Amino acid sequence: MSVPSEGKAVIWLELSRKFHSNLSLALTQETKLVSRAEIQARAIPVVARILSEEQGLTDWQRDALCMFDEIFADITCSIYLGACGLDKPAQAILRRALEVGAATVYLWDLPHVFWGWKEHDKDLNFNEMLEHFSNPGFISSVKRQNPTVD
Repeated sequence: MSVPSEGKAVIWLELSRKFHSNLSLALTQETKLVSRAEIQARAIPVVARILSEEQGLTDWQRDALCMFDEIFADITCSIYLGACGLDKPAQAILRRALEVGAATVYLWDLPHVFWGWKEHDKDLNFNEMLEHFSNPGFISSVKRQNPTVD
């Protein structure tokens, strides 16, 4: 194996060609699935825009709206990496999108937790968030606000 001359990024160009090939193949074979995923991903910042128009938003809720952009970016990058054939990085980023999405819902009505996380580097625990969502009081609250939710 010969060493490329200085200044040539041969390995990176080869990887780029391979990823481009994988991406092109994925996009042509799964047109409907990819289109659906894009529409759903693009809906996330739209939800943030709709929420931002609400008159009664608190300071922490307005701050939390930026999390929707993070979710969108993570989902988009995850789909891109997966289509390029990079399954493990795609899964890691998709997991982060799930965690940020759960955190957005979790923090929405818990200002003390939001400010602890935002200004005091308080870590969020995914299992605690899931327990919160499973709490009968939380479920009753969601059902009262959204009677069509089962």
